[in-house]
Amino acid sequence: MKQNNGPQLINEAMLRKAFEPNCLLSPVVDLSNPTTIVKLKRAFVNCAREICPQWQIREDQKEVIRDIFDWCVVANGKYNPNKGLWLYGNIGTGKSTMLKIIREFCKYVRPKYYCEEYRLNLPYTFRISNAIEVCGFFSKEGYAGIDTYIDAQIQAFDEIGSESVPTGYYGTAENVFQYILQRRYDKGFGRYQDTHVTSNLTPRDPMTGENQIVERYGERIWDRCREMFNFVPMMGATWRRR
Repeated sequence: MKQNNGPQLINEAMLRKAFEPNCLLSPVVDLSNPTTIVKLKRAFVNCAREICPQWQIREDQKEVIRDIFDWCVVANGKYNPNKGLWLYGNIGTGKSTMLKIIREFCKYVRPKYYCEEYRLNLPYTFRISNAIEVCGFFSKEGYAGIDTYIDAQIQAFDEIGSESVPTGYYGTAENVFQYILQRRYDKGFGRYQDTHVTSNLTPRDPMTGENQIVERYGERIWDRCREMFNFVPMMGATWRRR
């Protein structure tokens, strides 16, 4: 009888195989070569159309897409490549789709990161978790249910601000993302390119001038968010069909 020696250890070859053929292991790209930039822009569009076949660069989003591209390839641009991205805007402007495009493109071009769990350099990629689902885990399991979102080295949250505040768990009421953002700030994995967000919450409401992030999570979290994130406005007309 074959002896069971427990779970198989994950090694670098296995991890590489898991990423192939969709990942080029994030080589450092030569941004001084104009031909390279053209190829990278073409690759960005190809990644976008793999995610959303109808995707196109609209005139009202051309500038922000260029800035996001620069962040992905760690070019000198508007956004700090050492901070995460907080994509904000009205419903239907393509924030969630753009987050998926960023994830796909960064696997090819962003410098690899050191994974503490496996002690290996891995392609830059991340899990995307819906805010309502995250709060659902808290309501079922309490703080243990959200540990994975705090401990993940790179993590993205979709639709922050759509969740109920507070979320209850057996008599405990918690502003879940106030707690998660604070804990991820405290851990400071990549100082702080490790957390990404999509949200309808804006740093400055165009009608009232109010900071919706402060209203939702408080001044303390806003102060940390300014350190953790580039705030990227995804404005313009809705992509959704009426």
